[in-house]
Amino acid sequence: MSHTTTWTAKSLTWTVEGVLSSSEIVEFLEEMADNVQFEKIDYLIWNTQAVTDYVMDSDDAQLSSVYTGSLEMYNKKLIAALVVNNPAVHEFAELLLEAMEARNSAWTVSIHPDMDKAMQWFGLMAPGCLVEMGV
Repeated sequence: MSHTTTWTAKSLTWTVEGVLSSSEIVEFLEEMADNVQFEKIDYLIWNTQAVTDYVMDSDDAQLSSVYTGSLEMYNKKLIAALVVNNPAVHEFAELLLEAMEARNSAWTVSIHPDMDKAMQWFGLMAPGCLVEMGV
């Protein structure tokens, strides 16, 4: 698995390729927590369009939800798009959203089948954000 993390002044894009595992997600969440810029961003894109396989279960979704909950202490305003076209990853993303909703997450998160739909959603959620994101 490989991934690319791209930070701008207002956003973070995490693009994943290959096999997605729970350890990779935890590594990414720790990377966000360790970066002082995380407190200042408004938008997150998790792009999994190039994921070919998925090695996780519902417990991993719960764990990821706990991690995101701790990150909310540093950034309460995040708007996040999960770009998912792999059915197994989509199932994980839905479980993650359910777990986040169950703990009343402050983040606004939505799942999208491609980047175009995600960008349209961002434009509706926060007019002007695409310019801020450098898109």
